[in-house]
Amino acid sequence: MDRIILFMKFFLILLLVLGGIQFYIYFNYRNWIKKSFGLDKQILLIKYGARVLLYSNLIFVLIIPLTRFGFNKYSFVNYFLFGSGLFFSSILLAFLILLIKDIIKTIIYFFKKIITFLSPKKINVSEDYVDISKRRLIKISGYTTIMATVGLPVMGAVSTSTNYEIKRINLNFYNLPEYLDGITITQISDIHSGMYLTDKNILQVFQIVKSLKSNIVFITGDFINSAVKEIQPIISG
Repeated sequence: MDRIILFMKFFLILLLVLGGIQFYIYFNYRNWIKKSFGLDKQILLIKYGARVLLYSNLIFVLIIPLTRFGFNKYSFVNYFLFGSGLFFSSILLAFLILLIKDIIKTIIYFFKKIITFLSPKKINVSEDYVDISKRRLIKISGYTTIMATVGLPVMGAVSTSTNYEIKRINLNFYNLPEYLDGITITQISDIHSGMYLTDKNILQVFQIVKSLKSNIVFITGDFINSAVKEIQPIISG
């Protein structure tokens, strides 16, 4: 019972944190839409943004019980799980970018206030005036941010899945038995068999390990992403 209560508290805190982050992102998204597009497109784009957040969060909430009760053995659940991971990676990346932007914006704002206070100059600009070049710049900046927050996690997931790295470490031990002197040990870590790695990729990993001609080979986790059936390529390899 205590574990259930602890899990519920953790889940509630997680929802509050993620909810606050998403509200902050959505608030910035609305401001960007209002500054970048005409009234005819604003309502439509704001609705689309809200729907993306709503549906993505619903999938995330559903994924938790599905994986908890073993439904991740089905491929479609793993695709949803993969999508949820990319979505929240994008959310966190967008939060960091926007936070840095707002911090810089706040510093510039107070700097301008200080400059204005020291040398006051009034510039009268009509309230109906719209700076087209500024609106275009804001629009491009928003598009760039969206592309970066969506594209970078996808590129990272794809590129790092086959980014094999071999680290060679020499270990020195006092009183090491003579028959163990010069022995070589290979450790394989974080294979994550599944949608990131194909059977061909797994075979490449084991061929690389075989080429090292080590005396002992250790295979440590993580073996899979979420489904037990993902272990099969490792067994076959």
